[in-house]
Amino acid sequence: MSTRLASILCAAALASASAAGAVTVVVDYDGATAKDFVTTPYYEHGVTTTVDAGHYDFYADATGGDGDLAFNIDDQHNGLTRVTITAQGLMFDALSLDVINPADTATGETYTISAIGGGGGSMAAPATAGPLTFGPQFQGITALVITQTSAGTGSSAAFAFDDLTIKSLPEPSRVGSLCAAGLAVFALGRRRTR
Repeated sequence: MSTRLASILCAAALASASAAGAVTVVVDYDGATAKDFVTTPYYEHGVTTTVDAGHYDFYADATGGDGDLAFNIDDQHNGLTRVTITAQGLMFDALSLDVINPADTATGETYTISAIGGGGGSMAAPATAGPLTFGPQFQGITALVITQTSAGTGSSAAFAFDDLTIKSLPEPSRVGSLCAAGLAVFALGRRRTR
């Protein structure tokens, strides 16, 4: 088998193994109960939402059926809040989220949504409610971070979101990894015999 053919077969194996294992997950935050001043990590469908500074709350968001909750970031601030979202240490694409309570720019309150790794995108949190779709700069990331950058002057500072949708990107499969390793050994063997 030629080196070129082996390369093509291994690349195809890696591509098909990764594509077959990609999973789209919606974190709707409905696994919790409505409560205030939460600081412990929240786990749902393999996704962890952790408050690194400040706290968060679970509130009814009135956009879904009974019991539909939203993740509300720091509505009574004791300093600026930062929330980090990860997917079991795997890379993922951030696809979308629903903004329930937007940042209140009238009071000077602002939030930034940033991607760690991948395209390294960053954007201001929207000042209007509704769906937010992430672009290509939020693909192949290891974490999504929402940071309160200004507390503003009002007492109702909050940014609430729901239905975070991600696509997890699994590591290459064992077969794909073995194929790549076999190709490397084959190439080294051919190089030494010349």
